[in-house]
Amino acid sequence: LGPIGILSGLLSKKLGAHEIYGIDKDKFRISFAKKNGFKDCFSDFSIFPKNEINVLIECSGSSFLLNESLNLIDKESVILFLANHENNITLSPKTISKCLRGEYNMFYSWNSILGESSRTNDWKTCIDYLDKKEVNISELITQKIPLLSISDTMLKMHEGKLDYIKV
Repeated sequence: LGPIGILSGLLSKKLGAHEIYGIDKDKFRISFAKKNGFKDCFSDFSIFPKNEINVLIECSGSSFLLNESLNLIDKESVILFLANHENNITLSPKTISKCLRGEYNMFYSWNSILGESSRTNDWKTCIDYLDKKEVNISELITQKIPLLSISDTMLKMHEGKLDYIKV
């Protein structure tokens, strides 16, 4: 539930999703997401509601999280990949088997086309939502710091001593 995951949930809600779920181990981010429209958030995949998910938006960039997420969704679900995977992605044999039989509809977005019109791109769509104030991102900025404090703040973030979504 980083900034992209939370924004994806907020935008999904705006576009008509009934229930938004998230996964993260950070209690602050879980609390933040719940306060901002997520139905529920989980810190452990074993308690996540299986076979209730028909749209998966993958924003983590983690092979582990991708494997676990793909094993939660229904047959014929929609998967949107948003993450920048910096390492090789490894899928387990169980996950590969589920993907082969799942008949998923997979989409990817990175400066790509999104929407009904081929002339509508995802950057413009997002900017339009922000411009119309249909999605409020101001709450994602959980810390404002003076530039002189950046080193100390980054160290606190790295050490887990600062709750944040975006600084």
